[in-house]
Amino acid sequence: MAEKNLHKNTGCLLVRAKPIFLKRIVDNLSDAQRQYVVETGFEKVLLFNIKEYPQPLSFLISKS
Repeated sequence: MAEKNLHKNTGCLLVRAKPIFLKRIVDNLSDAQRQYVVETGFEKVLLFNIKEYPQPLSFLISKS
């Protein structure tokens, strides 16, 4: 199923999800998972707190 979501030129996985889903995932990380995120240098991800993209940002993202 993941093969259907691969970019045809780069092979990168393409996923569309609302920012609220990422926020929920971050909010539900266990202490061990949070510690791993910090240890791997991605502690800023734990501060993710956006529920939706502002309209100008959405426009810029869609243009790129």
